[in-house]
Amino acid sequence: MIVMGFVGCCGAFMESRCMLVLYFFAIVIVFLLEIVACIVAFENRKEISGAVKKRLLDNIRFEYDGDGTTNPGKYGKMWDVFQYDFECCGVNGFMDWYDITAWPNETWVPDSCCEENIKKCGKTTNTQDWFIEGCYDSIRRSLAEHLTVVSFVALVIGIVQLFMIGSSIALLCAIHNHKVKSMAV
Repeated sequence: MIVMGFVGCCGAFMESRCMLVLYFFAIVIVFLLEIVACIVAFENRKEISGAVKKRLLDNIRFEYDGDGTTNPGKYGKMWDVFQYDFECCGVNGFMDWYDITAWPNETWVPDSCCEENIKKCGKTTNTQDWFIEGCYDSIRRSLAEHLTVVSFVALVIGIVQLFMIGSSIALLCAIHNHKVKSMAV
């Protein structure tokens, strides 16, 4: 995007039709790719949703690198943030944390699953102190609540891109008309 912007600015400054045409086609291609990506994502939303859910579950089961309390690794920090911020536990619920690679044969959860900030709360068997809802549903609900904002931002970006396409065409026409008038004199 930075390179495209640079090409557009240089093309406008130098009144280079070649650079402006390159900029125009690059913006059109990006715009069309964004539309195609949105359509493909919408058409395959169930498959994408399932793949995301599976990847998150695999991350908990096989890649979680914290001890559930005070020593979170890279993925432990990520899960702690998700679970604290969204007040959730696991992907589908707290049982996702049972018998994972980080603590085999244990029915523990990270402390970030606890409703109260109590050390080693996740290593008790009192599930009433843990968040019940899974993070997948909690995050999905949060995204749905903010869908209007996301849609508005996408619409504004699309309008800006259409403006950029129109501006490059207008500038190309202006440069062409200026050169034609210069030759006529």
